[in-house]
Amino acid sequence: MKSLATVFLSAFLLTTAFANNTTPTVQLERSEYLNQNVLTFKIDKELIGSTLELIDADGNVLSVDELNKKRLTIDFSDLDYSEYVVRIKKDEFIRVFKIFNDIEKGVLYENHRE
Repeated sequence: MKSLATVFLSAFLLTTAFANNTTPTVQLERSEYLNQNVLTFKIDKELIGSTLELIDADGNVLSVDELNKKRLTIDFSDLDYSEYVVRIKKDEFIRVFKIFNDIEKGVLYENHRE
């Protein structure tokens, strides 16, 4: 049986590990099969509750979604072939992606800093 001190030490180390955790991550996946105009955003659980803004090339906010799950899929098929920005924000965390909706290649993306 673990001593009370060992349990507290384990809890402290676990809490410290989470407190010193690296910046949460956002991953993007493009559908390679049926529709290459679909992007799936995968976020760490720490980012649940963040907002995702879709912004067009003129700076107009087209949509704002709250990320309630660890995945959000956006279909760019109905959008103009143009450049877009996706901004994910929660507290001090901000991640920005530049999205290229191309008629021949489908949707492409890159990390971007504002």
